[in-house]
Amino acid sequence: MLSFNQNSAINLNLLLYIITFIYCLVKYKLFNFSTILSLLYLISSISAFFLYNFPLYSLIPASLGEPSYEAVLYLYFVNACIIFAFRNCVMDNIEYILNYNAVLMKNLQKIIVIFMTIVCIYNLPNSINTFFSDRSLADIRDSLYGTQGDRAFFLIRWISIIFSADCYLALFIAITNRLIFHKTDKYDKVSVIIYFINIFEIVLSAISRSVIIFTLLELIITIVFFRRFISRKIKKYILLAFVVVFPLLYVCFFAITNSRVGKNQDDQVLSYLRYSGEAQLNFSNLMYGNVLHTANGYYQFRFFRQIFGFEYPEYNDRIGDSAESKHMSKLYHYPFFIFYSTAGDYYINWGPTITLLLAVFLVLYLPKCYKKNTRLSYMQLFYALFLCVYFAKGTLYTELSGPSENLLIILLIFLYVANKKAKQIYLIR
Repeated sequence: MLSFNQNSAINLNLLLYIITFIYCLVKYKLFNFSTILSLLYLISSISAFFLYNFPLYSLIPASLGEPSYEAVLYLYFVNACIIFAFRNCVMDNIEYILNYNAVLMKNLQKIIVIFMTIVCIYNLPNSINTFFSDRSLADIRDSLYGTQGDRAFFLIRWISIIFSADCYLALFIAITNRLIFHKTDKYDKVSVIIYFINIFEIVLSAISRSVIIFTLLELIITIVFFRRFISRKIKKYILLAFVVVFPLLYVCFFAITNSRVGKNQDDQVLSYLRYSGEAQLNFSNLMYGNVLHTANGYYQFRFFRQIFGFEYPEYNDRIGDSAESKHMSKLYHYPFFIFYSTAGDYYINWGPTITLLLAVFLVLYLPKCYKKNTRLSYMQLFYALFLCVYFAKGTLYTELSGPSENLLIILLIFLYVANKKAKQIYLIR
């Protein structure tokens, strides 16, 4: 039973996101990235409110501190900048696609599909065997920490590192080929299949609830972005697919939760509330004002740090069999491997001032790139979609932190430069 504690800071936190969502809904309507992001942050704030007042709240790390007005307002300002930065990222006014190198993108798609097909074929049997083994899902999940994971054939492992983060890009290429350029081939179809098989394997092998949530966010945001080009017939098929697949995903999500926390109802409710609302509380209660030294991209840009000879995360950096880091424990005395949201990730890596400046830059620069623009480059389409997905996932934690994701950043920069040279202009029909 809930017993509502009197903390005006947590009440203010909830009120701010309620007002923001109502404003976005009235101003920009439902199918707008700003409205979607404000809804996700509202859900997080609602969960944070109920989590703070939950009887088992004292069992979680967030209870070690108390939210302050300063922390709540700081976090809200950063999140509000993120929300309003996407208000103009819509496809409604777009008439022409510029700077699209069709040959380059098709060849890239082929490379991703071929190599990820190899990875999926290799990993699928192992993923199924792992998930349906006699071990509990919690034991399987815990065994992932503290091990180097080099059991996989080294070539497969490196292919996965290079290409695993590119599956969504291959899916984007397939969707634009079908909906915008009205041309499709076998690689487009295989791109869709590989995307879902890769997700399926990760869920089975990593016993990850976040992958389920993140995939749903990717698909929902993608559908909203391209809804102008989706026919009623396809929309019906999409709706039918969600009706069929969603219960299966819920069963899988529930099974993972049940394996981790047991069958006690209070423990399960606590787990759900932590999942959706813990990030805001962890930031306001623990992280704000308590970072001893900034991490300077220790986890965020581990691949680049390794290349340039800086200290970077290795598997012997773990504290025992836990997920916690020896290095991060020197910079920050609270648990690090819990949800802190995107704001928390940048805060611990670069400090409060740089985090604020990046948020302000985003809200000032991004809307100008898309405001009342009837012409957009091909990569601008992907950047809008990619960034919105990135920040939507960031209501929990920042996903782009591994070697695969760091390599994706390099690829996206290369694609921008390479496509910039293409002079073709495509009329959207």
